[in-house]
Parts: sequence; structure tokens; C-alpha cells
Amino acid sequence: MPAPVNRFTKEQMEILRKNPYVLAINEKQIRFTKEFKQTFCILYTKDGMRPKEIFEKLGFDYRMLGERRIWGISEKIRKEFSSNDGFSRDALAPRTRQSDESGLRDEINRLRSEVDYLKQEQSSLKSIILELLEKKGEA
Repeated sequence: MPAPVNRFTKEQMEILRKNPYVLAINEKQIRFTKEFKQTFCILYTKDGMRPKEIFEKLGFDYRMLGERRIWGISEKIRKEFSSNDGFSRDALAPRTRQSDESGLRDEINRLRSEVDYLKQEQSSLKSIILELLEKKGEA
């Protein structure tokens, strides 16, 4: 029997939504940006930080998330990082086939999510490039 899920309160969701690394949140789950996942992996693998420390450094109250959730999130991120597919696009809605009108609405929502994801990915790549250029200038 699966363990019960600790639900986020409305107040907690509002606080967490303000963090730039939060892609989406509902009562049961929180989804993170690709940039968060990349930063998490760098801090975990290169800097040797523990997951709780990483969440705190990136602006999260680890008590709000809970140790079990932090452990689960960090496991998922590490698995995605080590897979050949890279980080998943959790924010994209699954494709569904329903009535024409409903199907079009779903397709529009899926495409909006994909555009948002690609904008976010572009922004992340720009940040990485700027960071690399700054480091190159220091050398």
C-alpha cells in the first residue's frame, strides 16, 4: 500500500510558485525547471552538496517540501541525469484523442506548454553561454 502523499496548502503553493525554479505545482506534486535540474546535478556531483542543502541554496524551505519528497525528487533528477534522454519535459501535457473540439483544446494547451518549455530552455542555454563567456574572460 503506497504511503499517503503530503499535500501542499494553498499558502505553500503560493510561496513555492514565486520561486523561479518551479515550473508547475498542485496539491500533490511540484515540477521543476530544467535549469533547476541542471543546477541540482552540478551542485550534487561537482560540489558534493546534499539534496537538502541544494534545495535551501536554491531558495526552497526544505521543511515545506519534506524530507521524503526531497529524497524522491533528487532520485528522479539523478536518474534523468544519468539516462541517455536527459531531463524530461514534465510540463508538457500528454497527447489525448477525444472529440474534435476537446482534442483541439488539448492540442493548443500542449503546444502552449511546449512553447513555454522551449522559451525556458532557450533562457537556460543563454545563461550557460554567458557563464562560460564570463569564465573564459577571467582566464
